[in-house]
Amino acid sequence: MRYLYNNHFKSYFLFIFILGIFVNRGDAQSQKHIPSDQRGDLNFRAFSNIDGNNIRASIFNSGYSGAPREVPESVNYEWPKNTGRIYISIVGIWLGGEVISETGELVNIVDVFAWRESPGGKSWTFEPVPGFQNPELDPLQLANSGDPLTWPPASQNGWRDKWEDPVDPGWIGSWNGFFGKNVLNADQELFYRCSDDLYSRINYRPDTTDLSRRGLGILMDVRTFAWSQVLINDAVFFIHDIKNDGTKRIPKTSFLIFLADYVGGDGQDDEPFIDLQSDIAFLTDSDRMGTTPFGGEFVGVAAIKYLETPGNQVDGIDNDGDADQYPDLLDMLEGDPEELVPHFRDDDFKPRVLAPGDKLVLIDLETFERRITTYPDNGGTVISMGQPIYLPVEGITLEEDTIANMFDDDLDGLIDEMYTLHRWRYDEITQTEAPVRYINYLSFEPGDTVKRGFIVPGKNTPQSYTSVAPMIDESRDDGFDNDRDWNALNDDLGLDGVKGTGDPGEGDGVPSSGAGTEFPGEPNIDKTDVSETDAIGLTSAVQIPVGDISYNTTPDKYLWDFFMTPGHFDIPRPTGEYDTFVASGFFPLDPGQRQRMAIAVAIAGGGQTIDEDLRSVINKLSDTQKAYEADYQFARAPIQVTLNAVPGDGKVTLYWDDVAEYSVDKSLLSGR
Repeated sequence: MRYLYNNHFKSYFLFIFILGIFVNRGDAQSQKHIPSDQRGDLNFRAFSNIDGNNIRASIFNSGYSGAPREVPESVNYEWPKNTGRIYISIVGIWLGGEVISETGELVNIVDVFAWRESPGGKSWTFEPVPGFQNPELDPLQLANSGDPLTWPPASQNGWRDKWEDPVDPGWIGSWNGFFGKNVLNADQELFYRCSDDLYSRINYRPDTTDLSRRGLGILMDVRTFAWSQVLINDAVFFIHDIKNDGTKRIPKTSFLIFLADYVGGDGQDDEPFIDLQSDIAFLTDSDRMGTTPFGGEFVGVAAIKYLETPGNQVDGIDNDGDADQYPDLLDMLEGDPEELVPHFRDDDFKPRVLAPGDKLVLIDLETFERRITTYPDNGGTVISMGQPIYLPVEGITLEEDTIANMFDDDLDGLIDEMYTLHRWRYDEITQTEAPVRYINYLSFEPGDTVKRGFIVPGKNTPQSYTSVAPMIDESRDDGFDNDRDWNALNDDLGLDGVKGTGDPGEGDGVPSSGAGTEFPGEPNIDKTDVSETDAIGLTSAVQIPVGDISYNTTPDKYLWDFFMTPGHFDIPRPTGEYDTFVASGFFPLDPGQRQRMAIAVAIAGGGQTIDEDLRSVINKLSDTQKAYEADYQFARAPIQVTLNAVPGDGKVTLYWDDVAEYSVDKSLLSGR
């Protein structure tokens, strides 16, 4: 079968967007991935408290934090710590996908963090993967950067994801840090890995090498950070790293954060609300009066900011609008950047009428053979709104992309360019204009291998190439330093991210990406560089009364359609016991590919009015955003110089090198 792309008389041609299918990727990750043998085991369930700064909360290793009623010894989000003053009950993760079942049906699978089991009593939730904690402890605990006893011991061969390290297998006795081997950037870092392979409700096998594996074939790494640094000592950070460890592509994936507030410790008069422009969910108490531990003082405000959402690196859209921030990367362009890398216009969102003479690119999805033709063409099939329309048909109207479905409905070469998400996303809520997004029309020649977001259109013909626009469709697994911030002096540390260990890539003068490996890679490239994600942002937000859904009986399709499908916003700012659901999607996940969601939870109080507390928590979250943009790095001293002493006649002459003068404090670069 062939699919056709209509460029509507544009002089450059478009490719690979339809159905999210793309080939000839630079990393070829989907072709090389070999699934792991890592599976979830509920016998390794555990929780530990994050308490490295002014917030204390329990972190569970199945995708959530807080204090469920069934674990009375756990701790709700408490601020200041050890006061008993409660603000949040649960922060949890859902991960959903749309796939083809074993019987050929289009089905939705939604993984949840707790409270779901099979009719026979078996777990249907994320469960922890062994090999990332010390199984000899009683009770079990999460791996904690400050407590080596919680790390996998030598008797277990150390960290499971580091067994293949050729220099130091298992990293036994070393911290498996987000920033690198034994890198203790945060005052406290908790780490676990969980899997969805026990979820057998839907007839789908994600892994052709292991038909007993169920769910979506997802492995999820979760890291929780606490810094005592004064600017962010009232906040905790979460990084959720999602990997498709199966053999099948997930064309549509959606990620969701579940919030159960408990502001003031009573939960009866909470007022949660969401500001979509700043990606912040606020949790407030309507009368600012709490339970006994507050001692008559006003209850403050909790807030959750979405620092990073998954990216879509295959839709031709600058989803996070960061191309404006890197004008120096366009310095090789000749001509007006607005023409070469254009903004959306209102006309881009109008339905199109396919007319004779329109240029089309036909792609054979079996052989990936491409050829250029014009409409009408008797050998092709057009996909419109997900349904086939056969050519030739006079005056076909191609509807605009009004829903996010991973289809190029109007055949303009872009997937899901919803007007509400990419033109004036926030105008109905804030009455202000949102920043426009850039479009990246890609040109190609059949047989060429190109990096997404690294080719911009020629002015007149598809044979005219210009190789820039790296911050459109940027990716953390393309092996390319998209924002060009890697520095050989500071960053050439090898795959483990640490100087002097002799691991692969160290000191070779080129960036060593950790993409496709279990290693962090060097700073400022792919996995360690937060800027290299074309983040799609929040795409839906819903609030419902507590208890309105049952995890055991509610169909996955309902959870997918109501809570996880882009464009659904139902946020009435209620008073009472309500749960809040905020999602980011759709994005594709190829075998071996990773995506990431990062959030910060902050709490503030002490003001005489709620407005004062809101301003205070916003300022705190602004500091977390700066930390995020600096790759979670903070002010640090220059690189230590090498000092040499040369004795002389009655004197000693000191010499030192100039490496300190060329070292970079990454925290000073966050305003770029």
